[in-house]
Amino acid sequence: MRGIFILRPSLPRYNVTWNVNSDLNYLDTINCSSAINLKSLTLKVVVLLCLLSGQRFYLD
Repeated sequence: MRGIFILRPSLPRYNVTWNVNSDLNYLDTINCSSAINLKSLTLKVVVLLCLLSGQRFYLD
């Protein structure tokens, strides 16, 4: 079995990682006033939920 592992090593679980810093910087730019529009508020909530749930999605 060791020879098979050497010939075909296991692949990494993720081949692309998500840069969280860019999303956190974007969230800092959105102000939390009551005049925020619905689209910005929805995007902010979705990004925060993705960060909290630990799921990483790769979007082009």
